[in-house]
Amino acid sequence: MSLNGDLKSVSLWEVLEILSFSRKTGRLQLTKDKKKTDVYFEDGKIKHIKADTCEDEDAILHLALWKEGNFAFYPDEKAPKANLNLDPLHILVDVSKDIDLIEYLGDLVFLFVNVANLSDEERQVGNLFDGIRTTKDIILNSPYGEYRTLRIIEKLRRNKNLLRIDDNINLFWTYTFWRYFIFTLERENERDFRKKWSDQLNKLTTYKLAFEILTKDRKVEWYNVYPLIKDAPSNEYFNVIKNVFFS
Repeated sequence: MSLNGDLKSVSLWEVLEILSFSRKTGRLQLTKDKKKTDVYFEDGKIKHIKADTCEDEDAILHLALWKEGNFAFYPDEKAPKANLNLDPLHILVDVSKDIDLIEYLGDLVFLFVNVANLSDEERQVGNLFDGIRTTKDIILNSPYGEYRTLRIIEKLRRNKNLLRIDDNINLFWTYTFWRYFIFTLERENERDFRKKWSDQLNKLTTYKLAFEILTKDRKVEWYNVYPLIKDAPSNEYFNVIKNVFFS
């Protein structure tokens, strides 16, 4: 049986349904640009999934998220591993909560504000939150795979290593200033603007270190900024921010 085409014309679920009901054995290859996922079947059951950044249990969510690209089925190719025994038609049900969570997090922007007691992998995922990229973009393009990244993000949120920009009023105003600073930096002569900002920075008598960290580079390590501003009296801190904006 020849089975190949475009996922915009034939959905992934239709392809999986055909392979399941036909009890096929072989390799289903999904490709889009440089992305590739191989799904190995035996008698209509999924035995092994190999994606670019994850495999098997960690790749089930990855497989469910394929919406576009090309597919081709190569009959009778044996799986190099057989760690799974999945009914393809159950996958959507099994991962539906994770898909809903990704959509919920969607356009939210989180900041990595605390690095205490984290594993290297958790810290690396936290560092993906640069204050610009959305959570969904980070999850879908993480080098650790969607499933593993989502689990780490849940833990980081639960332990308040990751905060939404509006979880703390001082963090909100700091983030707003930073985005304004970057926006202005990109539209003016950077050398002249930084000279003007340096003069303004030298006038600050409070929270100067926080503003130095914020404006030193375009990429900010928020876990160095947040401890300096999180407990500041909100009215006092807002007045500082306001003076910086309007100076």
